[in-house]
Amino acid sequence: MTFFLDEVNILEKRVVITGLGVVSPVGIGKDSFWDALLAGKNGIGPITHFDASEYAARIAGEVKDFDISSFGIDRKEARHMDVSTQYAVAAAKLALDDSKINLDEEDRDRIGTVVGTGIGGMETLHNLYKGLFEKGPSRVNPFVVPKMIGNMASGQVSPAMRIPMWVIYGAIPMGMAFCVIRYIVEIYHSVKNFNKPEDREVLE
Repeated sequence: MTFFLDEVNILEKRVVITGLGVVSPVGIGKDSFWDALLAGKNGIGPITHFDASEYAARIAGEVKDFDISSFGIDRKEARHMDVSTQYAVAAAKLALDDSKINLDEEDRDRIGTVVGTGIGGMETLHNLYKGLFEKGPSRVNPFVVPKMIGNMASGQVSPAMRIPMWVIYGAIPMGMAFCVIRYIVEIYHSVKNFNKPEDREVLE
């Protein structure tokens, strides 16, 4: 294994950004997002997703005019996703389209998703408590846990693109993705090749 690590450290592949996907309060898609920034558009406005009349703060940055079906996810499948997961899937699909990468022409074993997640599906959690206390436990949605857990964003992006996944919390996913692209994928490829008899004979 030391042999492979030394070889990978020598390679030090360059890492570049090939595609961008944005789902934000000022626009969906990189062009709409960038045009809104240049125009000084403000994405903050009155909260519409729930009744905020009793709160001191009644404004927020909400994503507007979002339709998950326009990203290849049907309504039935979308009901099993928290809205935060829907945003992640949409942003990933936008980034992939922007990159012009055809996954069917690539080795999917060398591709993966790294998704930074803060806390998961809070809207789903809120609806759980609301339904539990107002209607009783018999009305609790059985999909609550797979909808709300923090790693479900990556858990939905990966099968949507049929590629492996990693889940990273906090502010480090970009650094993790950098390391995965630069080193870990090469280590995996080296170990995978080492399992071939002809490669082992050469090394011996």
